[in-house]
Amino acid sequence: MDIETIFKMEGLTWKSFNILLIDDEPEYLTELEELLSFDFSVSSTIDPDAVIPIVRDKNVSVVISDQRMPKKTGTQVLAAVKREFPNVIRILMTGYADHDATIEAINSGEVYRYISKKAPTDEKVALIKQAIEVYYYRDAEVKRRELDKALLLNRDHGVKDRYNELKTKKENS
Repeated sequence: MDIETIFKMEGLTWKSFNILLIDDEPEYLTELEELLSFDFSVSSTIDPDAVIPIVRDKNVSVVISDQRMPKKTGTQVLAAVKREFPNVIRILMTGYADHDATIEAINSGEVYRYISKKAPTDEKVALIKQAIEVYYYRDAEVKRRELDKALLLNRDHGVKDRYNELKTKKENS
């Protein structure tokens, strides 16, 4: 079953997932936000220090960060996101051929994918959809594990109750 069918069954759309863009170029950020907002729920910031609070407050699923910014690199921003929110999907974006930083970010596990700022919009949209799909399945797995744990605890509690009930009956006999 494809992800769009699953989304329909669950009453979700691509806009059900929040995307955060980080870039120090306000004009580019505004343009990208406008282009992506046709398909996604998008927030943006020029301040890398605002990323963690925004991810927390807006329940962000995908963070897309420019690599070269004055205060922090995209790799640093995405590493911070990973520490606080390991299930959030992180994408590194750059307008430069900064291969060493990109390779480091990918190899250190800080990013899901890299994309060029110059990539066509349809390529960016396709990548974000893939990232949302990965996020959706990761989140579903986390929820399944939590449910399994709760069921096991409940079962264990029920077994203990039954054991104590039988023990009390035996002692009273």
